[in-house]
Amino acid sequence: MRAPGTDDTVTVEAYPSDRLMVRAYAECARYPSGTPMGAYGDPELSSQQAPLQLRR
Repeated sequence: MRAPGTDDTVTVEAYPSDRLMVRAYAECARYPSGTPMGAYGDPELSSQQAPLQLRR
């Protein structure tokens, strides 16, 4: 999916065993103050995990 008039996109891919990969891109983003940032200005976010009921 692409937002009209922008390069902002969201891509969803389905894989076997009911797995999904979701990617999002936007030219700019805002993070809450205090978010740790890496050397290249990228946020250092904790790893994300699906709820236990969705994991196999």
